[in-house]
Amino acid sequence: MHRSFRLNIISYLRDSLDIFRLPREKVQSLCIQLDVPKNESFGDFSSNLALKLSSELNKSAPILAESIVAQLKK
Repeated sequence: MHRSFRLNIISYLRDSLDIFRLPREKVQSLCIQLDVPKNESFGDFSSNLALKLSSELNKSAPILAESIVAQLKK
């Protein structure tokens, strides 16, 4: 995946975190991985973002992932 394309997607992911009201410094410090799943049925991209946030926010990763996806669709 082209580096600038990857960075743009990560930027969109970071922007989607506004709904969680995290300090901007915390959002910027998150080490977000973005991958292309081997199995196409898992979508175009996968990320560790929901797992990273689950420990920060003490919420389940699948619920956080759904919230992030909903925010990205806006």
